[in-house]
Amino acid sequence: MEKKRPLTQNEMEYYANLSDSEFDEMFDEDDNDNSDYEPSDNSSDSEDMVVSECKVDPEPEDNNDDSQTTTSNANDDLWTEIQQNPELFIFQENIGVKLETANFTFNVPKQPIGRTKLTELTHLMCNLPHNNEGIITHIKYVSPMKFAQLSISFDQKSIFIDSIRINMSINRNNFDVSDFINVDFFHKALTNGLECGDIEIKEVVFTGGTKPGQNYCSQIHRATVTFRKDDQKAETIHLIVKYLPTSQSEFFKQLKIFDRENEMYTLVLNKMKNILKGEDIAPRYFYYTDDPTETIIFEDVTPLGYKIGDDPTGLDEKHCELVFTKLARYHAASMVLAVKHPEILEKFKDSVKLPEKGPDEPNFFLDNFKYLAQLVASWPGFEETAKKLDRFIPTIDANYNDWSGPAKNEIKVLTHCDLWTNNILFKYDGDAVKDVLFIDFQISYFSSPGIDLMHFLYTSPQFDILNERRDHMVEEYYYKTLASTLEDLGYLPIPTFADIVKEMEKREVVGFMWSMIQLFVICIDKDDCVDKGFDALNDAETGLKLRNAGMTSERFTKTIKYILRRLERVGVLQ
Repeated sequence: MEKKRPLTQNEMEYYANLSDSEFDEMFDEDDNDNSDYEPSDNSSDSEDMVVSECKVDPEPEDNNDDSQTTTSNANDDLWTEIQQNPELFIFQENIGVKLETANFTFNVPKQPIGRTKLTELTHLMCNLPHNNEGIITHIKYVSPMKFAQLSISFDQKSIFIDSIRINMSINRNNFDVSDFINVDFFHKALTNGLECGDIEIKEVVFTGGTKPGQNYCSQIHRATVTFRKDDQKAETIHLIVKYLPTSQSEFFKQLKIFDRENEMYTLVLNKMKNILKGEDIAPRYFYYTDDPTETIIFEDVTPLGYKIGDDPTGLDEKHCELVFTKLARYHAASMVLAVKHPEILEKFKDSVKLPEKGPDEPNFFLDNFKYLAQLVASWPGFEETAKKLDRFIPTIDANYNDWSGPAKNEIKVLTHCDLWTNNILFKYDGDAVKDVLFIDFQISYFSSPGIDLMHFLYTSPQFDILNERRDHMVEEYYYKTLASTLEDLGYLPIPTFADIVKEMEKREVVGFMWSMIQLFVICIDKDDCVDKGFDALNDAETGLKLRNAGMTSERFTKTIKYILRRLERVGVLQ
């Protein structure tokens, strides 16, 4: 194996005056990839492979005739594509090499590129004047058909070694993935999330995405990324990419929900994890950007045994126990956090307020209530309740933000505020559920614990569990855990169980609101729909079919009857 050395003046002049055809013939650069510099089976990442040993004439002939400066049609077509798609070429400073000339790395497609075109590319991307001669003098393969390492000379002054990385494999598996989610995107995400500057992306494979009805506010993709950091062995990590859907971008931009979720991950959740002595509340955060659209990345914990408990029949008591226990510890940690970091309490003191809709704008939320009112009127024994509901519906738009927002005299916790089955990941060991993590912190704020408790109770448990075990679960699983955690953390005064019950009664209406957004969607049989998102619900014909499928289900009917009776008892429906 020959040792690398700088070129002599005669050698540089010789290479500089080679025509493209002569240069390509020397290196056998063609689509068949049968060149003699392909790595052998026993080659390693650390081995340098000299491409060719050329005899250099001290006085080479003038080979600058235009007739000799041609490249293959494939290369010409490729260069046209490169010019039209410059985003394929990602230049990065190589701070590890200290030489006279700027060092850079850029991605290119797998097809061969002629010397002249590559030279043009280096001038273009490095903003070098075209009288600078850039020539390729040495090639090294780091791994088969993935990387090549080049020596390039500018102005015949200095030679540097750097990598020209053949465009990494991105397998979208026919998923509709936005173009901005590319190699450079994942490089930034891993650099930020792993806190490592030397990240090399080797492969990205998309493995899934949002199922119909699983998420209203985001488009979600799963991706498996193979990478290497600090020249170590290749690793694999599984990521979730969540970004603002185009169809609802303006509506959700007004709410700034991605900003809030990013702040929850970067400012809050790690501090709460430390308060709880390392207990995880949510999956690991990696990256946020708002260019070209609001996007957040965190770890996909599915390979670790976690999954959404999206059974249309609801959660059993064991699942509910784990949710109430985790929620109690999350609330307790937030109470301590508010004392230690009052600036966080101030930052998250306001709820996300829904913007007012015009009279002609589609409003699937109110349409849900109007459809419910028709159903309730047909239920025996609910005739008077239907009349109360008719009087209640016109007050929703004017009062919703106050009902769901913070109040002056209440216990203050950092609410999740969107706690239903689709935002809870359950970890399984075989058939046994062992742990939970929460996701989707887009509308969190400091307010009553009753908001999360009523939201979860009126959207997620099986009906029999809600009807028969509600008080037991709240006291045994939630309250006792809250009290013991606050005691362990040295927080005073500790709320009483009666205080928690009072907070729940004040937020019964919030649970009702969320049941009318989420519960009927959960109850729709998977075979009865393709899409349950905002656009489908706002469509008159599709929305009617979805409401009929969900609101006539047995679970929805029983749960709503239960909720309506409680609303009458606490005075919400009058």
